[in-house]
Amino acid sequence: ELRVRQGLSLRHIVVALAIVCSTFLATAQYAMISSAAGTLAAPLNTSPQDSSVIRGDHYIQSWSTVTGAKKYEYASYLDQHGTSLKYSTRYDSTSKSATGIADVTYWWRVRAIDESGNKGEWSELWKLTVDNTRPIVNTPTVTQHPSTTTVTITGSVTEPHLESVS
Repeated sequence: ELRVRQGLSLRHIVVALAIVCSTFLATAQYAMISSAAGTLAAPLNTSPQDSSVIRGDHYIQSWSTVTGAKKYEYASYLDQHGTSLKYSTRYDSTSKSATGIADVTYWWRVRAIDESGNKGEWSELWKLTVDNTRPIVNTPTVTQHPSTTTVTITGSVTEPHLESVS
């Protein structure tokens, strides 16, 4: 009935439907692509805490899971602004372990990547210091005061990340 009243042939209807469908599909596909890039949240760095000093030959950095993430991109930097890239790689898990790291201070962050390769927002930039240099302890001197029971001990310790001396 539609063809007869409006003078449209079956060919005209098929072409019109094809145009409408392809326009709809292209718009929907563009919307899916453009919204997918913004759907991944930034992971939360979990350990070690920001500005931590690590001692020892092994440590693990970890971050939270992000819904929709297939991989995580980890990056470390030589500056606190995240502009001087030191190292970057991808992980399937929410942690990265390191062994045998020399003394260094660096900043690190992570972002999620979905199955299509879309990258989410970066996590906060956290500072980490690895300090495996033993402190320099100067030999203490002991002085006993002859007229009292007082003993004086003097000495010094050189260590940039000194927590306490006992």
